[in-house]
Amino acid sequence: MTIRRLLSFSLVLLLARPSAGAAPVTLDRTLRAMSGIEASFVHRFRPRGVKAEQVEKGKVTFGELPRMRWEYSLPEQKTFLFDGTRSYFYIPSDRQVSINAITDEQRSSYPFLFVGDPAARARNFKQRDTVRSGALTTRLEPRDKNAQLREIVLKIDSGSLLRSVEYTDRMGNRTIFEFSGHQKKPLVPETFRFTTPAGVDVVGDRTAL
Repeated sequence: MTIRRLLSFSLVLLLARPSAGAAPVTLDRTLRAMSGIEASFVHRFRPRGVKAEQVEKGKVTFGELPRMRWEYSLPEQKTFLFDGTRSYFYIPSDRQVSINAITDEQRSSYPFLFVGDPAARARNFKQRDTVRSGALTTRLEPRDKNAQLREIVLKIDSGSLLRSVEYTDRMGNRTIFEFSGHQKKPLVPETFRFTTPAGVDVVGDRTAL
């Protein structure tokens, strides 16, 4: 092998070798870094036994989980807001907002409400991680056979950005959230505070207003 080829070959090996300073992608590191991130999402839902899936789109802003603000734009405007202790569900066309405490039952049926809690995750799920080309796929399998959710699959790219969350409930309904266009967004108190518009009916916990 000539010196030129030897140098070229050495350069290829150097570029292919992972950087010593690059931290490996992990689920917990990614979830912590999500605070202050806004992303576009596509929400796909397929009821058991139905071929056609329902597709909705919008933007989500993450705080420190479980604080989140989901703003749906298509096919209908609606808002899901989680302030850490309560959930707010608002559909402008209905002129109604539902306010409820985040209960254990609600946490168990919606991955984003508990996945950021490592202790709760370890207590209720078996976790299996697979890394390929720097990207991470995490599978969570419930320890309780009667759990609300079956296998949950989270996919994180090599840049530690959450790309999708997929899960099936015990009724066999399948849900997928796909994320794109991640960008930093300054968080202000109003981000996770719901202000009830005039003329809107309130259902549920009025003490939250």
